[in-house]
Amino acid sequence: MTLPKNTYLLALLLLVFIKTAAANQPLTMAVINDLQKTSKAFQRLDNQFPEMDAEIERLGEKTDKIVKYIENSAAYPQVKAILAKSEFNSLTDFFAVSKRIMNGIMSVQMSMHMPDMANGNIYAASEKIMTANIQRMKDKGAPAAAIAEMEQKWRETQLEQKLNMEQITSTSGVDKKFITENFQSIIQLFSQYQQ
Repeated sequence: MTLPKNTYLLALLLLVFIKTAAANQPLTMAVINDLQKTSKAFQRLDNQFPEMDAEIERLGEKTDKIVKYIENSAAYPQVKAILAKSEFNSLTDFFAVSKRIMNGIMSVQMSMHMPDMANGNIYAASEKIMTANIQRMKDKGAPAAAIAEMEQKWRETQLEQKLNMEQITSTSGVDKKFITENFQSIIQLFSQYQQ
């Protein structure tokens, strides 16, 4: 599934990781539909507030800072109006449900298409490869700075992989069951959003 072009705001809204009371409510197709409808409404704000995309991109996945930025932005009255027409009480609720859905989709896709990745085996293989590459650099006399840089990048990659896997594997059994049973409908709904 690819995200719509020029919609970094949506990507962050769908991938930001926070916990709220909404995280405990059951997922339903009504919730999925509301998320999609609300996401489309947020996307329409991109043209009016292009600076918002740049700032959100700069903030990365720092949800609390993104929420604070949006709440203090000129777009917030419109964001509030969009939320008022939805089932989401706040941006925080919207982010929490987005997180659950995206993690659930990734979890189901991994189970279906990449069982080794779902149980973490792919990371063990990549670690062997990277360790061997670093050792080759050392054996060939690569500069210490280059080796240190490679090792640092590898540590960062490992941390990112670990965090991604924790997020994906944190999908509750109930959410995974719902998403598995409704997978095609959910994917179709989000595919329509991209058009």
